[in-house]
Amino acid sequence: MAKTLTIQIKSVGEALEGFRETFKAYEAGRRVSRREGVYFTSIEAARNLLTRNRLALLRAIRLLPFSSG
Repeated sequence: MAKTLTIQIKSVGEALEGFRETFKAYEAGRRVSRREGVYFTSIEAARNLLTRNRLALLRAIRLLPFSSG
């Protein structure tokens, strides 16, 4: 089963504001929806993690069948 990973760019201020809103909702006893994804503060930060070799490895993992045993 394939999973999709969402990658977004957010400023530190936006990330902190999202945390603040979530914390206040939780503190007030309101239900908090789960958000999945990976967030970076800049495109340069994303490029530092997602190097050419790492992207090639992720593609290979996705395309090649896996068998244990």
